[in-house]
Amino acid sequence: LTNINDRDLDKLQLGMRYQSLEAGQTLFNEGDAGHDFYIIYDGEMNIARYDFKSQKEQILKTVGKSDYFGEIALMVAGMPRTATVVAKTKTLLVSLNEKTFQHFVKAANLDMAAIMRQRIVFSFKKFKIPFFEAIPTECYHELAMECKIEQTEANQVIFRAGDPGDKFYMIFFGEVSIVVKGNEVGKLQTGKYFGEVALVVEDTPRTATCITTVQTVLLSMSKASFRKFFEERPEALADVELKIAGRKCHIKSVILHPLGVELFSEFLKKEYAHENMEFWLDARAYRKWASGLTEPEDLKKRHDEAMRIVDKYIRIDSEQQINLIIDMVKEIIKEVEEGKEDEKTFAKVEEEVVKLMNAKLGAFKQTKAFDDLMGSCGGYFYDKAAKGGMDSKVKNLMKARKRRS
Repeated sequence: LTNINDRDLDKLQLGMRYQSLEAGQTLFNEGDAGHDFYIIYDGEMNIARYDFKSQKEQILKTVGKSDYFGEIALMVAGMPRTATVVAKTKTLLVSLNEKTFQHFVKAANLDMAAIMRQRIVFSFKKFKIPFFEAIPTECYHELAMECKIEQTEANQVIFRAGDPGDKFYMIFFGEVSIVVKGNEVGKLQTGKYFGEVALVVEDTPRTATCITTVQTVLLSMSKASFRKFFEERPEALADVELKIAGRKCHIKSVILHPLGVELFSEFLKKEYAHENMEFWLDARAYRKWASGLTEPEDLKKRHDEAMRIVDKYIRIDSEQQINLIIDMVKEIIKEVEEGKEDEKTFAKVEEEVVKLMNAKLGAFKQTKAFDDLMGSCGGYFYDKAAKGGMDSKVKNLMKARKRRS
């Protein structure tokens, strides 16, 4: 309201009205037609949504003085209320009808599409969608900007089996039917998601046809946007990729995952190839630390650390020599000995070592440790009963990680 001039404020006042609620009184129910936008003048209200799995209402959020709600039903034509709102305490509301609300949005110069995306994404966190669990709350605004709101009518095909997979969807409101070979195999309601395999498994066509059964609002994210968002969060991406891709996961999903790197390291020790992992960890730590150093004292430390890595892993007959072509060995040694090292000095070697470790990935995927890794991150294809439960050593590693965090 601070950006609205006095003339527009006078117009808004004409369309505003007060509404008082006692504790426990319902303002509106999920599925009701939406006609008003609300601002809380005083008191608290619970916003709840029906959870189909538990068959109970789940409180998404408690809102209080100066908070607002009800805008989504007014922004999407014909869309009913997406949640039930009940007064937690005695509450006084200021409400605006649809016409006044549209004038308010224009006068305040609000980007309602951006606001809606952000509020929708926050609501999905309550449904424990795995992609969002590893994301810090402060990053949700950025995540919302990568999403797109898609409004669909009943009986609209979202995609067909065999189509290329280029984005995934989350159901904010409505219902989607999953059809395989002409037969409906299930229905997904509010808070569920689908099409996520397309984000992490390359060249994967859609395995089912998805059709809306009622008017539905979806939040979608393209593969490009997904990758862009997680570009600076490789550990979070690794957890998502392991969860979805299972045995089709890439080597980086394993070694960037906090538990995955520990389990794979143990495996490489048994394969007498642990020097590759140790180098990769040292080189990656060096790259992160060395970036942006400018002070002479820091540059001296960077040179010393680069020389330590060369002496330990790169030189012929070094303590833990990694298997590199001779030209690459000479190039790295020359660069460091001449004091020309920077944060990218070992980047090419890092990629080469990742290829070497990838050669061991297939064998690792056949081990109990990999099955336990799948179990720890809730992998789609993990069968706890079939695998006989999680190994006690893995449980201890997980407990140690929790203590460290």
